[in-house]
Amino acid sequence: MEAENMEFCFADYVRLFQPCYLEYQNHVKVINDLLWFYVMQANINGKTGDALDIDKPTASYLINRKRNLPRVLRTALKNKDATDELLIKSFNERIMPNLDSNKIENLVNELWKIIEPCEFVSSQNKELLSSFLIEKKYTDFLAISLKFTLNITNKKTDSLKADDEIENKIQNKIPSQKNKIPYEIQENENLYITAIVDAISEKDSHAYSLDELKNDQKYGKKLERHRNEFYSAESVRRVARDIFDENEDPFDELQDELMDGIYYTVNKDYNNGYERLTSSLEQAAQVAIESNPLIKETDVVSMKAKQGLCHTLVNDKKLDGWTNDKYI
Repeated sequence: MEAENMEFCFADYVRLFQPCYLEYQNHVKVINDLLWFYVMQANINGKTGDALDIDKPTASYLINRKRNLPRVLRTALKNKDATDELLIKSFNERIMPNLDSNKIENLVNELWKIIEPCEFVSSQNKELLSSFLIEKKYTDFLAISLKFTLNITNKKTDSLKADDEIENKIQNKIPSQKNKIPYEIQENENLYITAIVDAISEKDSHAYSLDELKNDQKYGKKLERHRNEFYSAESVRRVARDIFDENEDPFDELQDELMDGIYYTVNKDYNNGYERLTSSLEQAAQVAIESNPLIKETDVVSMKAKQGLCHTLVNDKKLDGWTNDKYI
């Protein structure tokens, strides 16, 4: 698609971007790919506990310019963790491998045709994008130009005011206890992350590094899910510290009760550690815990949080890990 008669807005960015995929992807998939970084920064979760997907009706509104991007995504631009460096890194890891390398240069040039005359992009930002273009830093150009579209009117109106209908729809899916998930794995995650890496390595008979798993299309998504589970459980730990007496430790009791519920699942014979991990997570979701104050007096212990307790058990050294050598 040529840039003639197009405008520099999110919808037209998507229209130019879509044909560049190696395999056909509909606009719903393209929109979710492009927005993933800011969805994660805004901590937007759907009803299943996974990172929120923009659904088909919402995607259609966006691509047809009947709605602006939700305010919650635009607000994510102000998140100090949402640096250009991390955005470009995410774009390079998650999106660029899926694009036809023969089409990228044309895509960048077509985007520049609509960016250069755009009055909503500052001269300074145009100079930045122009430098990327000259130096052929196409990933940087695509990632940063995408960022600029978030604060440009997408709807065919002069107002950037978010549409109340879509705003409420998105906001209502944000859990009351938001889980702040850092883009980079933190030092306090080392034990359970190492246990996951070891379990997957045992499954595939290959000593994976963490970077290999993060960049793998299949395991990278699984790792994101496991981190989401862990931080859901950690949010429960924070609630326990905030609202219960310091002499009580309902979170510690919750871990022990969960451990009782998965004990026989953990100690079965498995072909590899990753089978043990996934079976334990499945069982954790089904464990009924009724007497714990965190269950009786709050609503923060979701299914995902119970699964995340498995990771906190490893992190707190109440479980040694998942590989078979730990269960001989």
